[in-house]
Amino acid sequence: MPFIIILIVLSILLIAYGIYTKAFSSYKCHKTEDTVCLKGQLQRGYSMALLPVNQGVCKYNITVQKGKIRINHLSYNPDGGTWSLPPQKSQKAHYDIEAGNTRIIELVIGESFKKQDKLDVINTSMCGEAEFEYTYLINKVD
Repeated sequence: MPFIIILIVLSILLIAYGIYTKAFSSYKCHKTEDTVCLKGQLQRGYSMALLPVNQGVCKYNITVQKGKIRINHLSYNPDGGTWSLPPQKSQKAHYDIEAGNTRIIELVIGESFKKQDKLDVINTSMCGEAEFEYTYLINKVD
């Protein structure tokens, strides 16, 4: 009997771990231009994407076709091992873009504690989808 209970608890933990890792995983964009569809935060599938970055000055052209997105420029924080600090050089950390709008964003991708900054795109809707198109225009090293 105790063996069955342990087996059931382990199964529940493995299922919960699978849901947890899927909930916090993100689509990694590798191309210099692409169209990305993000699910709502409560739906199955990716609700977040990581844009390609290289250290130095980066410029992106982003057009939102559907929904609303938030772009987060984050630096590495060794307390907790996550990218949760604002970017260096007093740069803007968040950009909101709604459907029908195009925005050109130029920023400096730096390094914090030997980890490169990240640029993630999040669908701000819980249930609705968001679709955006990005073009990685330039990269100049400082």
